[in-house]
Amino acid sequence: MLPQRGGRVLDSREAVDCLAVMAPSLANMRARRAALAVALMAPWLAGCDPIFSISGAFFPAWLLCMVGGLIAAVLIREVIARVGIEPHIGPRLLMYSALYLACTCTLWLLFFAR
Repeated sequence: MLPQRGGRVLDSREAVDCLAVMAPSLANMRARRAALAVALMAPWLAGCDPIFSISGAFFPAWLLCMVGGLIAAVLIREVIARVGIEPHIGPRLLMYSALYLACTCTLWLLFFAR
């Protein structure tokens, strides 16, 4: 179907101008819908996390797993460097990010899997 304005068919230049004006409003509507969905789900998702009291401050379990995963990844990186295989590793940023993620998820599964 061809775009129309006032009963007449728009030429290609007018149609592009019309879409360029409408595109930001469509993106804004999608962002608003996504924000609304997150806001509506937040009360149910907030209670899913175990929380620990450390010296009177409450920390979610995933935060502790992230810190533990970082420590484990740094220790494993030191072992890799001392063994001498670090120069043979591909893209280091990708490899160490994946190592960190694997350590974090492993800690979560070891301590909090039900």
